[in-house]
Amino acid sequence: MRTTTRVHLHRRWLALPIAALMVSGGLMASGVAKADTKFYLPFPEGDSYNINSSPQNGGNHTGAYNEHAVDFGMPNGSTVVASAGGKVHFAGLASDGLSGNSVLIDHGSGQCTQYIHLSEVLVEKEQDVAVGQKIALSGYTGTVAPPGIDGAHLHWNLVDCTSWESLAIINTVEQGTDYPQDTEATSQNAGEKEEQDKEVAPKDVTFTDKDGTADDTYTIPDVKGVDYLIDDEVVKPDTYPGEGEVKVTAKPQDGYTFKDDAKAEWTFTFDKTSPSPEPSVTATPSVSATATASVSVTATPSVTATPSVTATPTVTSTPTATTTVTSTPSVTTTVMPTVTTTRTTTRPSPGLPPSGN
Repeated sequence: MRTTTRVHLHRRWLALPIAALMVSGGLMASGVAKADTKFYLPFPEGDSYNINSSPQNGGNHTGAYNEHAVDFGMPNGSTVVASAGGKVHFAGLASDGLSGNSVLIDHGSGQCTQYIHLSEVLVEKEQDVAVGQKIALSGYTGTVAPPGIDGAHLHWNLVDCTSWESLAIINTVEQGTDYPQDTEATSQNAGEKEEQDKEVAPKDVTFTDKDGTADDTYTIPDVKGVDYLIDDEVVKPDTYPGEGEVKVTAKPQDGYTFKDDAKAEWTFTFDKTSPSPEPSVTATPSVSATATASVSVTATPSVTATPSVTATPTVTSTPTATTTVTSTPSVTTTVMPTVTTTRTTTRPSPGLPPSGN
């Protein structure tokens, strides 16, 4: 908890003239923040902290410097992030003796978000920061109640960058302008991470072509933030039969954008023809042609004066030749054998001359 008053004597002298002039440049004395700045809670997305003190509770946040401030019960060393993008106007130990380590971020038109009682400051003056960027760790520097680490919290305010006077209740995405005391506030401040998550690239559609078979398929991947369409109809992630020409397009879902080089269209034509038969290979056969030639040789008969002599010399020569012929196509050669008939002739011996009387 914070003390009720803050000693800013050199600033209090400026309070009235500045308040009187806060009617232009987006600053209004009615305590309404500039409409075109989008603010988030000052801790990371998903973190929740108790609201220890707020403008609604009528407690210790009074006076020109505190009237619109909110205290969050953040333990010492908790991460503090920028509520909106801007330039660091102040970073370091405040000279008032009350605020301790402080950061002020200028969001334009003289409006600064203020983060005080920090244990550590992680940014420098004039540094540009983005919404959700880590800028400090919470703590209990300066004047806190109860004193010491038990009094650690984050004091958060929208102030005039020059005078540090409280300007308005910060209108956040999560809470609006309502910060009931002793309730928990949960942050949606994803900052740059949120922007990166929303920039996506579709994964490729996979086509499997088995040349006209039942195995022809295409697969629609499952990608967060991406819809795949066929004929303008969203197709669920799955594997489908493929036939003919298939054209798939991708589009980002609401809240997502595609990266600049992202592919978003795929077209494939499945082959309708049946598979061609495998070529047959025929071995060249070996063809054997066997030619047998029989040759008969007949000798001239010899005739002698020996009565009744029969000479029958028969000589038969039958050479056999085997020839292997390899050719394409197959050729069979048949050699007809020569047949010779062997004849044996018997001639009578010449008779003796007749005898005399």
